[in-house]
Order: sequence, then structure tokens, then C-alpha cells
Amino acid sequence: MEPITKFWLVWCTSRGSPLHKHWSKGAARTEAERLSRQNPGQAFIVLAAVDAVVSPIMGPQSVKLIKPDPSAHTPDDDIPF
Repeated sequence: MEPITKFWLVWCTSRGSPLHKHWSKGAARTEAERLSRQNPGQAFIVLAAVDAVVSPIMGPQSVKLIKPDPSAHTPDDDIPF
């Protein structure tokens, strides 16, 4: 997998999830200050990406099918009444 460039987010504790990636801590801090001036009394937190994890994508796998054992089933096995 290709490396992921480190980024920062600005999150308001009383609103939804952050949407914009900032490519430097300073840019995120500047945005947090701007947003705090527009929304007095609300906290804007600068968050840094500190780690990343990805699981491998599993491809389709074939499953072997076997013939049913006639002695294990009666003709009415699948009728619910």
C-alpha cells in the first residue's frame, strides 16, 4: 500500500465530524482560530493523524460443493408445516 501523507483535522466538540484535511499543523491551527472567531464559545480542536491501519482485501474464494446424502433427508424436510 502507498504511504499516506500525514494530515491534521479541525473538530468542533459541539458539531459533526471534520471534513477537511489540512496538510500542516499551522494551517489547521489557523482554521481553528478562524472558526472560533465565527463561533464564540465553541471549542475547535486540532487533531493530528498519528497512525494508520489497513486490513487486506480478501478476494473471492471457491467453496467445494458436495452431493447431499439421500439417507440423511426425507422428502418433506424443508416443508415448514
